[in-house]
Amino acid sequence: MGNSPSVKANYLASFPGHGRVKSICFVSEEILAFSSDAGIYLWDCLSAHLIKKVAENPSPALVAYEGKLISCCASEVVVDLESKVLGHASPISALTVTRNGVLVSGAEDGSLKAWDIRSDSLLCTLLGHRGRVNCLTADEHVLTSGAADHTLQLWSLSNWTHLLSLEGHSDQVLSCGISQDGLNIVSGSADHLLRLWHRSSGAGAGQIEACQGPVVSVLFLADQLLSGGLDGSIKIWNFSTGLLVGQLYGHSGSVTSVVQYPFSHPVLQVASGSHDGTIKLWSLQAAH
Repeated sequence: MGNSPSVKANYLASFPGHGRVKSICFVSEEILAFSSDAGIYLWDCLSAHLIKKVAENPSPALVAYEGKLISCCASEVVVDLESKVLGHASPISALTVTRNGVLVSGAEDGSLKAWDIRSDSLLCTLLGHRGRVNCLTADEHVLTSGAADHTLQLWSLSNWTHLLSLEGHSDQVLSCGISQDGLNIVSGSADHLLRLWHRSSGAGAGQIEACQGPVVSVLFLADQLLSGGLDGSIKIWNFSTGLLVGQLYGHSGSVTSVVQYPFSHPVLQVASGSHDGTIKLWSLQAAH
């Protein structure tokens, strides 16, 4: 598979994506949802068979909360494929769910909105970006948004105030993630760089020349950092040293989504989706 000796990767399964895959997420221990050019589908990721197609229109982002699939269609947030909430004045481009169960949506006009998932009620609107919101990530305390204006904005989840603006990329921010301990943030950009940030101060903690093109997807996984780009590979970096410790080969198109399996499983750890029309499942282990 062409991986470096530091990390051994096992390729577990591949599903056809019925067109370019835009976004993927795990809805439950067995069900993986993905959005592609042809619509939104559900796969049984443990037995590797298609369950059904659940929507005709693709969604640029998918998330799940307590077994409910959350997607977007134009300016509407769609909860569990049924409840639609008119959210923004322009099309929605990014979604995330906080660890306390608040849904946040970002739109092409740069606005963010926070929602109570259970009541479908709007909690607040956040304004700070001057371009399309491309990515969102959050833990219990801080929401991070990345946008076409080249910046990341940090927001408090306790009172929805603006905390910090992170500036350093020379092109739009396409992807972002937060470490499991909440202390560090990573961003991937169209400037081909991964940038690391201290969450509390906003100071830069380093940068990595990740690939020969835009860094479309990122994922923190323990002390490792995964990045996906236009060349179809998924690179694995040691977060502390910034060194490349592994590489996953299998996609032939841009890797648009890399997500962690959020449940307990003996081998399954990561899923990836690509413009090559496939979703792939992976297991990562330290090489001996």
